[in-house]
Amino acid sequence: TWPFLVGATVALAEPGRQGDAAYIEQLIPAAGVTTMHFVPSMLGAFLENAERDEKSPLRRVICSGEALTSVHVRSFADRFPGAALFNLYGPTEAAIDVTCFDCAEVEPEASVPIGRPITRTTLYILDTEGNPVATGVPGELHIAGASLARGYLGDPRRTAEAFVPNPFARPGDDAMSLEMYRTGDLARWRDDGEIEYLGRIDHQMKINGIRIEPGEIEAALRENQDVSEALVLSRAEEAGAVRLTAYVIRNDRATEVSSEALEDLRSALLDRLPPVMVPSRFVFLSELPLLANGKIDRECLPAPTAEAQRPFEAPRNETETLVAEIWSEVLGLSEISVHDDFMMLGGHSLNATRVNARLRKRLELELPLTAHFRYLTVESLADHVDALRAALGLSADDAEARDANHIELEF
Repeated sequence: TWPFLVGATVALAEPGRQGDAAYIEQLIPAAGVTTMHFVPSMLGAFLENAERDEKSPLRRVICSGEALTSVHVRSFADRFPGAALFNLYGPTEAAIDVTCFDCAEVEPEASVPIGRPITRTTLYILDTEGNPVATGVPGELHIAGASLARGYLGDPRRTAEAFVPNPFARPGDDAMSLEMYRTGDLARWRDDGEIEYLGRIDHQMKINGIRIEPGEIEAALRENQDVSEALVLSRAEEAGAVRLTAYVIRNDRATEVSSEALEDLRSALLDRLPPVMVPSRFVFLSELPLLANGKIDRECLPAPTAEAQRPFEAPRNETETLVAEIWSEVLGLSEISVHDDFMMLGGHSLNATRVNARLRKRLELELPLTAHFRYLTVESLADHVDALRAALGLSADDAEARDANHIELEF
């Protein structure tokens, strides 16, 4: 209804061409388009080929429907310096948009918040017990206010599940504030009072009994300067193991990266997240598959492929032999090469804990758990252990001779 309220003209794309980025770029000046709405995935595709246009009639672009990234924001500002970009959020059950954020305020490399509630709307972020969460703590987003629907037509059961009494309503509040809608979306308050969207609760997953929020992992990936977009899923593999897989779109659209680049990405995640939240599989794509409505088509994401195996090479020294033996015990494998990758062999945070305990007992050397995710091969972990022992002036004979006391390292 906005165009009719302000006396604007609606420019419709030709049927079937609403997803054609080149056509849309031509339509903007041809029709004098001043305001547009994009799903972020489609905005990314549009910006990828758009030329910088300082004379474009475009004055504002509104995004909603998916997470908007800082890469989108920077790319938009570069190509349309005369236009403003706004990130909105809202479900259909609340007459679409209930928050707004002016992207001119976003910091470089930071995640893009969904903003603050609009007029006559109240937002709550609650834990599983229905209590408000502290700043920075994820919880389910709830909506109350004038834009809320009354329920689902002809579906009282679903209505009762989603539209619940508002325990925070105060005497004197209007009738529209007496109920609130459970969005099923995960969010958290930022220190500045803005809200950060983290993803769907029904996309939550459990790995080794630990609840994982994929939105937090995706946000950490997007903060990497080489990453423009990311999506994290859990995938069941052989023997029933469930692994986290990260689908990553690099700025250069490369689908193959060096082992050094991959290790840098893993290390950056370990600086932000606990080891259990670091994906064991990374798939690099030139673009994410999209549905007709511009949202990501999760069903079309390719399964991770097996990495090319280097020729088997047996342990070459005492430390490599020890690491290989411990991996063999913990992972139940009879033969370990010095080039084998711990996570590709089925390693995870619980296995890493067991490896750590055995190394501590055999070498009386305390490693942080993150070391097992930074040094993923027998060769690299053994080199790291040897370097630490050398720095402390230890030898294999020392480890056998000393008593049960062990050295704790903090780094």
